[in-house]
Amino acid sequence: MKLPLAADPKAIGLVGANTGYDRILEAVGNDSSRASSVLKSLDSGRVEKWVVHTDPAGGTSIWIVNSSGKIVQADSTLVSKVLGAVK
Repeated sequence: MKLPLAADPKAIGLVGANTGYDRILEAVGNDSSRASSVLKSLDSGRVEKWVVHTDPAGGTSIWIVNSSGKIVQADSTLVSKVLGAVK
């Protein structure tokens, strides 16, 4: 399934329909050029899909959805980078 054109971020849920909150723009430090680049990547399918789960005790696990749609556990180096753990 191809996402709607990146020109309409509301159509793909990246801007709140009622609030106008722009998650992508905030995530890139309000840099509209970088936000546009992210939206273009989403539109063309050049993104990684992650599943991040936090259990009730506060433990976090990160999984990656591969190209065939299967969920595989992320490499521990990636997990450390994402969660900010110090080795």
